[in-house]
Amino acid sequence: MKNRNKSLAFSLRQLILFAMIFFVLSGVVSAGKTDIIDENVEKAVLSQDWEKVYDILKDKYIKSKKPSSARVLLTIACLETDRDTEGWKLLCNLKKEDNEQWKKWVETIVSKYPDNPVSHFLLGSAYSRSGDYKKAIEELDLAIKLDQKFAAAYVRRGRTYMLLNKRDKAMADYNKALEIKPKSYKAYIYLGDAFTSEKDYDKAIEQYSKAIKIKPNKSLAIINRAYTYLHQDEYDPAIKDFTRAIKITPEFAGVYYGRGIAYKNKKEYKRALKDLTRSIELKPFASAYFERGNLYVSLKKYDEAKKDFNMAIKKDLGGEKGFIGRKAKKALVELKK
Repeated sequence: MKNRNKSLAFSLRQLILFAMIFFVLSGVVSAGKTDIIDENVEKAVLSQDWEKVYDILKDKYIKSKKPSSARVLLTIACLETDRDTEGWKLLCNLKKEDNEQWKKWVETIVSKYPDNPVSHFLLGSAYSRSGDYKKAIEELDLAIKLDQKFAAAYVRRGRTYMLLNKRDKAMADYNKALEIKPKSYKAYIYLGDAFTSEKDYDKAIEQYSKAIKIKPNKSLAIINRAYTYLHQDEYDPAIKDFTRAIKITPEFAGVYYGRGIAYKNKKEYKRALKDLTRSIELKPFASAYFERGNLYVSLKKYDEAKKDFNMAIKKDLGGEKGFIGRKAKKALVELKK
């Protein structure tokens, strides 16, 4: 049971990490021909006045298929101002090209505002997201040097240290952020993640619960706590948290996936099938197909299981050699016996 939970947690960590990264970026994308970013928005971003950013963009935002600075910026503004339902819906529809334009903008903003700590914070976040952790630390160091009370920069640097497996430095940064800003929602979430990485689930739940108390209508801490319960095979509290998160972020595949796994492990197969199917409808990723395939095996619907295992292999970036792809291939071999 716990091995299955570890495999689903690995795949979901990628999905959740994607969401978390955008959640904490506090950045925007480059101005282009289709953009509606003006100087007033730029000033609001650099002063981290996300309410103003939202107010300016909410009536101007156009759903275009072209890469859009406004799309990413409005997403971040929604998430930073606790408009999670709207923000996560936008988030789930962001394209790679949107992020590429955001990165180009960040690269220019530092040269334009070299003495603004927020500009270095944005660039540090961009480097961290792209995997250039050394440059990320350098930029975040500069942000903190320019503003030693910049709690968000400590949180972001802490997160980057965690990605470098420097847990002690990460914990120091998270605690420093909380010293500056005792009600830092993100700091508590990342502290919870740090404890989760050490399999200290009780302490992780404690940190997530503190974050939830600060912002009860935001979903990220609720989702993380739900998965932590799932790690411990505590299915009822996990389902309760996933259900709560679904009410806030109904367009996020990860909450349906997690609740579906909890229902599957409780042998509530009808509910599990509904949730896993909804997860695939929202975000057709390999793990969802693999877990639904396993569910179909339990229901003795072998043809449907084969289809899902093959889709899991197709959706895994590594194909048959990927983490989920290998498991799906093995499952197909078992079905032939």
